[in-house]
Amino acid sequence: MEKMDLVGLLGAEDKLPGEISGGMRKRAGLARALVLDPEIVLFDEPDSGLDPVRTSFLNQLIIDLNAQIDATFLIVTHDGNTARKVPDNIGLLYHRHLAVFGPREMLPSSEEPVVRQFLNAQRVGPIGMSEEKDADELEAERGQELPPLLPIPRQQEPSNGIPRRSQREPGGWCREHGITPPPYSFASDIATAVPRTLPKADRFPRRPSSDGAANQALPGTVTDLEEVS
Repeated sequence: MEKMDLVGLLGAEDKLPGEISGGMRKRAGLARALVLDPEIVLFDEPDSGLDPVRTSFLNQLIIDLNAQIDATFLIVTHDGNTARKVPDNIGLLYHRHLAVFGPREMLPSSEEPVVRQFLNAQRVGPIGMSEEKDADELEAERGQELPPLLPIPRQQEPSNGIPRRSQREPGGWCREHGITPPPYSFASDIATAVPRTLPKADRFPRRPSSDGAANQALPGTVTDLEEVS
């Protein structure tokens, strides 16, 4: 019952499979995974099939669980908001290789074409509809100005407001490495901090549609690893 309580399913023990929602099924699977008190928990596309609201609730559950148990969470996801807000560390897989891996603030501030294209859900860049673009496609894009980097959001915090032990201060990594983050990064509410004069597409992160993402971590942390196939 302890694990059921952890995932918010206490009181639903007697429900049949046909009586629970998709979100409840995911939480039931998570409860089963936690029974043996694992050191590493793999979340493979946990947001698959969920709408943005349920994805937000699930992300909060993952953060809260990570704050309560001493386990490493590895999350594989295609959801851009999850990748930008949940993990402590994030990596990008490109052509089956780890193209980049590091603290959460490193990737959103990166000028690396593959990273920038993927995290900002842009068509301009080396990633094509299936694999990488051919020489003609890249030549046609030569000289095109890339949109500005999106603001780096604050990392999602536990519901009780107490920072997790692996959680870093907002902007800490950028300051330590002398990197100027994109404007309006780490605002308490990016939606109100970013000027309304910017096009909507440049004000808010968008969900990548055809590329992939994932989370990897050190002990007790949450890491996000993104995959471009």
